Amino acid sequence: RWRWRAQAPRRLVAIAWLACAALVLASSGHAQLTLPTDFVDDLVLGGLNQSVGMAFLPDGRLLFVERTTARVRLIVNGAIAAMDPVITVPTVNTAGSEQGLLGIAVDPGWPARAYLYLHYDYSGSPTIRISRYAVGGDLTFTGNGSLTIDPATRYDILTDIPDNASNHNG
Repeated sequence: RWRWRAQAPRRLVAIAWLACAALVLASSGHAQLTLPTDFVDDLVLGGLNQSVGMAFLPDGRLLFVERTTARVRLIVNGAIAAMDPVITVPTVNTAGSEQGLLGIAVDPGWPARAYLYLHYDYSGSPTIRISRYAVGGDLTFTGNGSLTIDPATRYDILTDIPDNASNHNG
């Protein structure tokens, strides 16, 4: 039933729109969601733990981050990848109401430059960091699609962004 590759552009837009709408609705208390014309409400995957950021790989796989577990996870063909999580990011501060692992981006040169960029509250000091991690595994999606990250590959890009409050850390 899942035809990911054939319907990827439409599904990607719908998934992104629904994810943003879900975050807004969760914070505003509204329970009713009205979809635009020609959109379909389709559950991609349930049981996630405060997923707050996502990034698509060029081949359609979806990476996402969970704020309080500090995990980067991967959806391959509509299911969690065989290797899960891709990484649990060390030194993430999740103490505040909006602190934690907050964002993810894929290097635009993927897969030749197999890097992920992560945005998070750092537990070692009251700062926000943006760090780059080298990715390994099935980079070109010729096998099962799973990816891995060794925490030792972290390269800190920004380390001194003040984190003076437990909320609004974007």
